[in-house]
Amino acid sequence: MRIFAFSNFIRTPIMPIRFYLENRPNKKGECMIRVSIMIKSNRLITSIGGGYTISPSKWDNAKQCVKKGSNNSRGFSYAEINNRINTIASEFQDLESEVLEGRAITKNTLRKVWQDKFCKTPQTIILQSKLNIDDGSLYGAYDSFIIEEGKVKNWRRVITKRHEKIKHQLQLFNSNLEFEDITKETLARFCDFLIDNYNYVNETILEKFYDLGRFLRWCAEKEMPLPLQALKFKPKLRTSKRPIVFLEWDELMQVCNLKFQEDEQRLEHARDCFVFSCFTGLRYSDLYNLKKTDIRNGSIFITTMKTSDSLEIQLNNYSKATLEKYSKVDFPQNRALPVLNISHMNVELKKIMKRIDSLKNTFVKVTTFQGNKREDVTYPKADLIGTHCGRRTFISNAIMLGIAPDIVMKWTGHKHYSAMKPYIEIASKAKAEAMELFNQKPSKNENPKTKKSRAKTSHSRASKN
Repeated sequence: MRIFAFSNFIRTPIMPIRFYLENRPNKKGECMIRVSIMIKSNRLITSIGGGYTISPSKWDNAKQCVKKGSNNSRGFSYAEINNRINTIASEFQDLESEVLEGRAITKNTLRKVWQDKFCKTPQTIILQSKLNIDDGSLYGAYDSFIIEEGKVKNWRRVITKRHEKIKHQLQLFNSNLEFEDITKETLARFCDFLIDNYNYVNETILEKFYDLGRFLRWCAEKEMPLPLQALKFKPKLRTSKRPIVFLEWDELMQVCNLKFQEDEQRLEHARDCFVFSCFTGLRYSDLYNLKKTDIRNGSIFITTMKTSDSLEIQLNNYSKATLEKYSKVDFPQNRALPVLNISHMNVELKKIMKRIDSLKNTFVKVTTFQGNKREDVTYPKADLIGTHCGRRTFISNAIMLGIAPDIVMKWTGHKHYSAMKPYIEIASKAKAEAMELFNQKPSKNENPKTKKSRAKTSHSRASKN
């Protein structure tokens, strides 16, 4: 048995439990606090939850707690975080005592205790909410909405999970909320609740309220007793225009021409799949599900996962070369390419992009708002390249090459011209910069004296500088 002592707390649990920091820091340089619990060969490893992250410099690894006097970026004090750690240790110390007295235990026992005591949405609430369907309550209606709309509109799992999470957050905000309580004031307080308790930027909160609005409109259509003012509510939050990050043609060519060692097969697979997206405009979900049977007569024929659009995308020399490279390799489920799990692929892409000097030395400023708090952060372009940048790269380069937006839309499945507008603006800016190159070329009919005069002027300016 190991002995763990937590600073500023009297209780010293004696049990195999360990608190430690995850290796990967977030954008603010803070790491998630994780816990490993083992009782009679049954192990549970998870984060301590609650949004509790801390900088490695503020973490006492020997005592497994936050150093005295430290706070994290969200304003949580060392005492609050350490209290969470101590409560977890205490709960599982009590469980171990019960096991020693004869209580049966499995891995599921540890997980259930964790869900009931420490999850944001305890398992008891989840189970109860599933029983509330058609009981006339607000949360029962939300369950009905998820089931009904999910079937009618053939929701993907990710959309269902989004709505389930909003319902759970509403329950945490007010577990007794009813239809008549959904006023503008209540929704404004819920907005503040999301800002105060989650590390959401304003764009994310607006997305939450967009999804919540879909549920409220459904309630109105079902003639449920919902105040009409709730349908008109929209949070007044400042947002900033996010820069479109993509690879310009020379950067894309550098990525295409990268050479990898024999033991870097995962990097090569990630590069090839990303490049294929850059030359076809496929989303990650469609790239992952692309079958060899989807490719025929020099084109890709797919029904997209996100929007169920039927698309034909003609192949070019670059996309053909990638397919040819893997044409004789048998992948699971007859897949055309060696696509990695999305999280793993994004990790590998970051490693790849850091090998391109121009991407390491080009910086992009990203402005975000959390409530009224503005934050400007500058990142190397290499750090901002992910799977979806492949699609952005395809659209941006296609338009800069002079391909008409309506043709690009037929390849990508965009239905509204407004979706192309940001990319057209990028192309227009690039054309304006290219036009300046003409100003550097002297005219053939220019008087030799003028040329000499210009040369003297240039030399004089250079001397002064």
